[in-house]
Amino acid sequence: MSEIEPRIVININPDVSIADLSARMAEGYSVVRSAHVGNLRPYNLTLAAAGIPILAVDHTITGVDTSYFPELVLNRSQSEQVSGLGVIVSRAAAQQTTVTHDATRPVQFVDELHIAAVEAAIPGAKMFSNTEYLRTHETISAEIIQLALERQPELFRRVVNSDGIAQNRASEARALAQSGRVLQLLDDPRSPEAAALVPNAVDIAINFVIEALDTERETIFHLSGPDMVRYIGTLTDTLDALYASIRSETSFGSRLPPQLDVQLVPSAHAKFATTTAQQPVLDQLLAAAEEQTAMLAETHDRRREFFSSPASQDPEARTQTLAGFKATEAAVEAQLAIARDNLPELMPAQGSTGYVTQYDVLAEGGLYVPDVNLQLTMTQLNILDRQISRARSNSP
Repeated sequence: MSEIEPRIVININPDVSIADLSARMAEGYSVVRSAHVGNLRPYNLTLAAAGIPILAVDHTITGVDTSYFPELVLNRSQSEQVSGLGVIVSRAAAQQTTVTHDATRPVQFVDELHIAAVEAAIPGAKMFSNTEYLRTHETISAEIIQLALERQPELFRRVVNSDGIAQNRASEARALAQSGRVLQLLDDPRSPEAAALVPNAVDIAINFVIEALDTERETIFHLSGPDMVRYIGTLTDTLDALYASIRSETSFGSRLPPQLDVQLVPSAHAKFATTTAQQPVLDQLLAAAEEQTAMLAETHDRRREFFSSPASQDPEARTQTLAGFKATEAAVEAQLAIARDNLPELMPAQGSTGYVTQYDVLAEGGLYVPDVNLQLTMTQLNILDRQISRARSNSP
């Protein structure tokens, strides 16, 4: 029998809940969410509150990242700019802000500001930057980066200049990496000097390998936002080649399974959370959605009963009965639409602000996470999201 070819097997798995993931953690599996530094949306806050570690990517660019807006301090109604634009987040200095958090923890940079606010808003949250993560596991990270540079040098394309501006300059990136000047592994990653950036595929491979080594499991759970589940397929060949090299050529490769099973969970569907001050509004919305679901099930049974009766042969009775069903459905749907519109921060347009962040949680007494957000699978939460999103009002 031929030997199994080493590879990373990505399985996109929406059929687990946050409660399921918490149980897997308790069993010793690795469960990690990779987000960005910045203003966390309710699903990320929910994960943090559940004790799931948040690995915050800090090599995004201020003014460019329109998912987390790291250059801003956001709440549902306003924003405050706290850094310059066009700078890599790990080197973006944080300007003075009126936002309060743990005063005993001074902050100088944007990543420190946002992470400190999460930890103040959600006591016990485990959140750390990508740079911190790679440096904590520096021996593994450095060995993988060096191997990638030897085997797949074409991946190294980006550099960060001394002024914190990142640019695509492939030849310089490879030269800097070969000289040991990789941003996350510098003695002082925040120092104003040019350095190569770890390529995205290499960074992902490092994360997966560390998770597997830490738990000694063949399966790991990695939580994605709306983007990673879409682009991960484009990296499959690169990740497989990296993993094969890592397993055969690194000092720790023999400790890795022939095939690493990555359960990639699309966690952005777990959006049903808000501040404690808004708990009644969210509860009302979820109750309206539950009422609609129950009504539609009841109406379905009544329709079936009617159309199996002799009365359905009467055109006038059929018209009146169907009109009654339609009116009932429209009234309940309108109530759901009203409840949704009372909580507009739950469903802002993609790329827009106006959502609940850690700064709202700080200002409004804590985070409220209803049981449905923890117990329903991501598939079920997505169905609930679509149900609420398409509800229409009776108003013209």
